Amino acid sequence: MIGDIIRRRMKELGLKSIREAAGRCALTTQTLWSVVKGHTKNPSIDVIKKIAAGLRIPIEELTKEPEPTYPHVEMIMKDPTARASFEKMMVKWSQLPEEAKKSVDEYIAFVLEQNKKK
Repeated sequence: MIGDIIRRRMKELGLKSIREAAGRCALTTQTLWSVVKGHTKNPSIDVIKKIAAGLRIPIEELTKEPEPTYPHVEMIMKDPTARASFEKMMVKWSQLPEEAKKSVDEYIAFVLEQNKKK
C-alpha cells in the first residue's frame, strides 16, 4: 500500500510529521495525509510524481500493485485433511477455461465488496 511505503520512507528520512513530508513533496498536508491514510484510493499521477520526487522514492515503487496475501490458505495448509482437499480443488481450478476463472474472480470480488459495506 502506498501509505505504508510513504510512512517507511518518512521514517528513513527522519521526517516526524505529514506536514514536514508534504512540504518536501510540494503538496498540501491534507493531500498527503489523504494518500497516506488510504482515503485517496487512486492519487493522480502528478501527486505520485511529487511524492516520488520529494521523498526520493522510485515512481515504480509507488505505482506497483501490492502482492496479495492469503492467510486463510496458510491456515489450510497446516491441516493435512484440509490441505488434501485444497490441492484437489486447485487441480480442478487449473483445468477451468480462463473465461470461467474470470467469472468466479468477478463474483468473489463482488461478494467481498458487499461484505465491506456491512
